Amino acid sequence: MQRKSAIIATLGPKRAIANDNADKLKEFSTTSQAKLFLAAGANVLRINFSHIKDTKARDETVTMIREMTLGNYAPKGQSFAVMPDLQGPKIRLGQFPESSVPIHIGQRFNLHTQDMVEGNPDGVSVLLDNKPFTKLYQAVEQALKTRKDIDILLGDGEVLLKLTGQGLKPGGVLETEVRSGTSIGSYKGITPANVPMEAPSCTRKDLEDLALLLPECGIASPITAVCQSFVKRAEDAITLKYRMWQWFKQREPEQLEQWGLECLPWVISKIETPQAIENLDDILLCSDGVMVARGDLGLQLDPESIPYLQQEIIRRGNLLGRPVITATEMLASMEQSLRPRRSEVTDVHEAVREGSSCVMLSGETSNGMYPLQAIAMMDRIARAAEKEQARAQTLESLAETRESSQKYKRQLLERMKTLRDEVRNLTEDEFADLFLQELVHNVGSGKGDTDRISYAAAFLAQDPEIHSIIAPSYTGRTARMVSRFFPRARVLAAVPNQLAARRMTFVRGVTPIVVGTHEKEATRLIEQAAHQAKQQAQLTTGDRALVISGIPLFRPGTMNNLSIIEV
Repeated sequence: MQRKSAIIATLGPKRAIANDNADKLKEFSTTSQAKLFLAAGANVLRINFSHIKDTKARDETVTMIREMTLGNYAPKGQSFAVMPDLQGPKIRLGQFPESSVPIHIGQRFNLHTQDMVEGNPDGVSVLLDNKPFTKLYQAVEQALKTRKDIDILLGDGEVLLKLTGQGLKPGGVLETEVRSGTSIGSYKGITPANVPMEAPSCTRKDLEDLALLLPECGIASPITAVCQSFVKRAEDAITLKYRMWQWFKQREPEQLEQWGLECLPWVISKIETPQAIENLDDILLCSDGVMVARGDLGLQLDPESIPYLQQEIIRRGNLLGRPVITATEMLASMEQSLRPRRSEVTDVHEAVREGSSCVMLSGETSNGMYPLQAIAMMDRIARAAEKEQARAQTLESLAETRESSQKYKRQLLERMKTLRDEVRNLTEDEFADLFLQELVHNVGSGKGDTDRISYAAAFLAQDPEIHSIIAPSYTGRTARMVSRFFPRARVLAAVPNQLAARRMTFVRGVTPIVVGTHEKEATRLIEQAAHQAKQQAQLTTGDRALVISGIPLFRPGTMNNLSIIEV
């Protein structure tokens, strides 16, 4: 059985990793890792720009992306995607001369938000974009008006500092008390729990990284989506897409004229702040997908709230047809071990069973000794979870999904009335028209034809004699709408270009087939799609397939036809 959910593997620096048999270590460059990970079963390669800081690393990244555009990186017939992950406004400590200082429980430790203070046993500066971050002081001062103390977490929570109202000192100094941890290191991330903070959605570094990436983007590029970190509201996602559109309008007007916003990378919004949870519906509307970034989300919110929030983000994303990535420490123990902890296996299994489009490996593949084994293990767990989910699928659950989806979309259609004004205030009219038109196509006009056809396809696909669902689509939206129902049969998305095909990598249970746009007659296009599916071993002669499409072909928002063919 072919796996339906995607595996995202994070690339790491040149290092020694174990071979398939885990009996030898060999050094591999980042480029070589990319080929190995795809061969091992990964579908998406994540490039973490938090770790790309110098000119050499940036140049090597661009060279690798260009090689991917030209070369055969993945096994024959396999589409893959590249997903750069922008660092975002990560608040960090300054530098210590000896890289770290020892600490003990009960000691005082000062955080300087106004002045540059070199790290010492008594304190260190708090920085954003290498400058003192004064807004931290303002945010905790405001929070302490309604709370007696604040937990401040360093790194991934290995150090806990406690701040009270008495700790607000002149000169932007926060005097805290150490509650756990043995040392504090240079450039550690800093998170005040449950404290909303205002910071720019794109930092200077993000804009520099985006300028590096955009010349490599476009219809032929493997760069399929860009992750935006610490998204707080819909305008963050809108602004990022607007920046990319402005660049294409100046540098690639031909692509923009032919494909519209479809030539831009998707925007994947990382849900990792309390504000993002509050504005989740708007963010889902205005993003192309979301990531449940449980690392920072678990630091900023109470840990016990994360499982429910994960389920809810996945549920809403599926109802709207937005890909949802579940990430952070899924198989963390496999950085140093050949076998995962049983709790990690359960974590991956439940994320897939809940409906995640993708599950992501971070340190397991970017730092660990056993990345190939981690990918193989995640593949095994995901297949088992999908098998269980398929057993639980009933006609009643399909009907419930359809009803919930229609109800949710009606709520979002009301919200879109307000968002229209926000989009026009943030951007220029030409972009706003395209963006709002895309929103209507994705959410629907309220008539429900898309829901009816996609539901009917999933309903009919319960029949074991239906092998596949063929979905010709200009953008891949048709396939995404059917995917919401987790149909038993695999969805074959017949799309016009490589970028649309790579996007389908993020969509659960969908295999892309590039058919081009030259064929305008529906019967011949479907024959062409079936022929290519046979060549890719997705279909064989005699198989029965459902075909869902819009007439006229490749016109967004016209899903209105369903038929059954025999290959």
